[in-house]
Amino acid sequence: MNMSISKLVVNDFLRKKFSKSQINVLLFYAQFWKDPIEICRLVGWAIGPDKKTQCHQKRITLEAKGNLEKHLLSIYHQIPTLKDFEELMKLIRIKGIKGIGDLTVYDTAERIGYAFGLHPTKVYLHRGTRTGAINLLGRKAVRGRKYLYMHEFPVEFQILTPREMENCLCIYKDTFLTGKLPKQKLACNGKMIEMKNAC
Repeated sequence: MNMSISKLVVNDFLRKKFSKSQINVLLFYAQFWKDPIEICRLVGWAIGPDKKTQCHQKRITLEAKGNLEKHLLSIYHQIPTLKDFEELMKLIRIKGIKGIGDLTVYDTAERIGYAFGLHPTKVYLHRGTRTGAINLLGRKAVRGRKYLYMHEFPVEFQILTPREMENCLCIYKDTFLTGKLPKQKLACNGKMIEMKNAC
């Protein structure tokens, strides 16, 4: 009997430990929570543990990143008073910084919110997650939506958190159509490169 695509994806996601990789990145940012200047610099400029720009934010202009850093610093004192992740996203988005879209707002909220216990309770749809959700659930289920709730996904995915589901939709967006798992790449030294843990 063939394993369902959903089960195949969940098993592969868990086996490759994408969640652990993602949490390690979030822990990197969280260690600076008592230093507003440093955490806002790192998050605003999307500088990861490897001291490189995180892949989602490589195309954002220096001006937009600088403006995001300044905005984060101006709102940082409000973050501990927020009730949930959605409030944090609204606070980040309120400035309407040119060149900062939904994906960067989500990534920024995730990176800075983790330090304050603000975690996504919904699966937010942006770029790769939207494509993954359409490929998994169909266009009609996603049309006009900014987020989905976990109960809207097939039962196999219910063991994932919303953060993991967002990541899973990005990584496996093509798998939902083709049934083929994404291939890991080899580095020039012949070792497996760790697959990106986000879309």
